Amino acid sequence: MEAFQFTLHLRKPQATCGEYRALLKALPESMHHRIMLHEAYELAEEFPLKGLHFSARKQVLARHFPEVFKSTSAHSLEELSALQCEYNYIFLGPVFPSISKSGYSGTLEHDRVGEFLKTASGGRVMAIGGIALDTLEAVRTLGFHGVAVLGSVWGNQPGEANRVFENFKKIYQCIHAVPTV
Repeated sequence: MEAFQFTLHLRKPQATCGEYRALLKALPESMHHRIMLHEAYELAEEFPLKGLHFSARKQVLARHFPEVFKSTSAHSLEELSALQCEYNYIFLGPVFPSISKSGYSGTLEHDRVGEFLKTASGGRVMAIGGIALDTLEAVRTLGFHGVAVLGSVWGNQPGEANRVFENFKKIYQCIHAVPTV
């Protein structure tokens, strides 16, 4: 079974570079290699981060970081197919109705996604959107390489640290319990 790998995507759209720096300094240095930044890309030269995430709006910037581990997002198979191979992994979704964004659901056809992932993904497509304990088996069956979780961990009421930790622990245990396909 493949080992579970945890990556933290740090995204605070309104934060300044200085605020990102302060956040990174507040986190244990031993965790920096697991962090992907969504903003303040220049901090990749200052901290030993895992890499950088480029949203669809910022994909043009990815070529300026040729040696950096990179991720991006796609919202359709057509968009995913058009992406260059310069990304180490790509989020595809929402796969299911979003938990954190009310009313946000994708138009992905699961049969098409499953066929695409069997033939063309190269094992680098992560499911995002509506990922929870009750959707993990479907995600695995479709052939995704991994998952991104937000709403199933944080819910609609961020800040409840004990509940957040328990939700994450359940998802982590479930991922470990299900053998990879």
